[in-house]
Amino acid sequence: MMNTHPFGVARESHRPWSEMHPLAFEADWKQMLLVHLTIAPERLAPHVHLPLDLYDGKAYLSLVSFSFERFRLAGSGTLGRWLARPFSDHPFLNLRTYVRGPAGPGIFFIAEWITNRLSFHLGPLTHGLPYRLGNFCVEENRPGGTSSLRVEDERDGHGELRITYPSRRDAPQVAKEGSRDAFLLERYLAYTSRGGVTRAFTVRHTPWRFERPDWIRAETALLSHTFPWFAGAEIIGAHTSEGFENVYMGPPAIVFDPRCISLARAPTHLAALPPPCSEIVSAYPDYATNHHD
Repeated sequence: MMNTHPFGVARESHRPWSEMHPLAFEADWKQMLLVHLTIAPERLAPHVHLPLDLYDGKAYLSLVSFSFERFRLAGSGTLGRWLARPFSDHPFLNLRTYVRGPAGPGIFFIAEWITNRLSFHLGPLTHGLPYRLGNFCVEENRPGGTSSLRVEDERDGHGELRITYPSRRDAPQVAKEGSRDAFLLERYLAYTSRGGVTRAFTVRHTPWRFERPDWIRAETALLSHTFPWFAGAEIIGAHTSEGFENVYMGPPAIVFDPRCISLARAPTHLAALPPPCSEIVSAYPDYATNHHD
């Protein structure tokens, strides 16, 4: 079975879409920590621009922290790393949820905290990324066998995120197909929404190899202050991973534009629709009824 979408390529429904998509950027994601939470779907859904993807009837959020390193244009090698160095080598924290978007199941970025001011301005323009400037303190392998992460919003300054977890690493595992681990980790499509426009881009890396911390302590005042609805979320577990080298990130493509809704509903010939509406509506015949106004 083949599915079409406005990126201009076809994907087999049983294969990660990223395997079929041209690449744009590369980077290394290192020293990864993912903290997972459940939240009532009806509490989260009004704040997400796409239908939620549920697992056993539950909606999930994840806090993902990592070091963003060696950013460059895909295939550009040493020269590309040198040219992109002003955008690279900084900590990252994102808050994401899981959705079923027009191009397939994926993650939806709710907020992302970074320290790099150039990326802070560029990411929203190119990929619609919801960047915020943050102050980070990351401590690995502290005395007592723990690691910690502390993040505060640079602009707001109200509330912090504090996470402490064991530094010890067990033998890495891989996610079993159909498991909750796979649901939370094996995602290769990302969605963003900015100014009412929804974009999607692909990600490609080797399968996850992860460990599960025995315990985790978290103070989430930063999230509760920034998003009052977050107060209803409950931590259910975490993953750690050494991360990935050479992560490929595809170019963004618009999959929803509010300008296209009225045009798609009108009895207008497809060829008369302005781009990107013509591409979107031709790929998704039910576009006008399956998206939020």
